[in-house]
Amino acid sequence: MASGYGNSCFVSPFEGQTVIWALSKAEEMPAQAAGGGGRALLDEVRQHCSEIGELFASLINSTDSSTAFVIPARDKKPFSHENVLPGVVFIGDSNHAVSPFAGNGANTALADGWDLAGFLLASDSIGNTVAAYDKVSVPRAQRTFNSSHWRISIANLEGITFAIFRCIIQVGGLLKWTAGR
Repeated sequence: MASGYGNSCFVSPFEGQTVIWALSKAEEMPAQAAGGGGRALLDEVRQHCSEIGELFASLINSTDSSTAFVIPARDKKPFSHENVLPGVVFIGDSNHAVSPFAGNGANTALADGWDLAGFLLASDSIGNTVAAYDKVSVPRAQRTFNSSHWRISIANLEGITFAIFRCIIQVGGLLKWTAGR
């Protein structure tokens, strides 16, 4: 849920009547937890409640402060193994970490393992295995990286840019409804 003020909220159901939530906002430097533990962190988050909405404020007020924490979500661009110690292969987050909210990090890591295993079985050398692995894993991870950054930039839109984006989404919804889909 984007606020239009440069921040957004992510909420996902978890085990019955529990939810996991996150506040996203752009920071120049990785976020650090305020002193005072979870209670101070929730107080900091409450400063953004009016920007996002009453439901978010209710959610924050219902949160157990002992469960609050900060994740400085930073991404790591994927890399090929040309300049890596021979025989060492980085897969998953060790090669291309993305924000937990990117929505595809675990899938990408699983695909890395699957592809690397297939190339190990089919190849005659580690060098050929790693080269084949890089040809599929780096572009796949780059797509996830780009998609993550695009979604974060959309979620953190503000002002007139947010208003224009919202209008585009509404027009798209109207066209979809008109077309009967």
